Amino acid sequence: MNIKDLLTSQLGAGLWLFENGLADFSDQDARFQACAGSPHAIWMLMHLASSEDAMVQGVTGGPAIIPNEIRTRFKSGSIPDPNDPISKDAALGYFRSVRERTLKALAEFAPADFDKPAPPGVPPMFRTAGETWGLVATHPFWHYGQLSVNRRMLGKRPILG
Repeated sequence: MNIKDLLTSQLGAGLWLFENGLADFSDQDARFQACAGSPHAIWMLMHLASSEDAMVQGVTGGPAIIPNEIRTRFKSGSIPDPNDPISKDAALGYFRSVRERTLKALAEFAPADFDKPAPPGVPPMFRTAGETWGLVATHPFWHYGQLSVNRRMLGKRPILG
């Protein structure tokens, strides 16, 4: 297995977790917040898609998929709004579109470029393009715990275990 194979596997697993974790959610369920200001599922999906879009754009120089106005609503540190007009299905659509582009970009990414500096805006602990790709691939796992809490509070079964 090489680095691209590992990243591709992680990207697939992250998509699987969110698609399956939200399969039994209504739009109302997807707006549930465990407490005031906490992430709801639509915010998680849009935050993941927006962040991934920005990071892949940064490491590849390619175009953005998600408009900047939407990215701003879901950036790190934003306050999740359960009344945001984006639906669960639309958020999943953004997430899937960005993920499809990410997989294509990763397949075309030159292995020598993994050692180049990380693009601007990436947290400082990720110093290289390769580490940025690692963040892109694992970011959904960072938020899956939040989705798991929301699932349990809504009386839904866990996806894993």
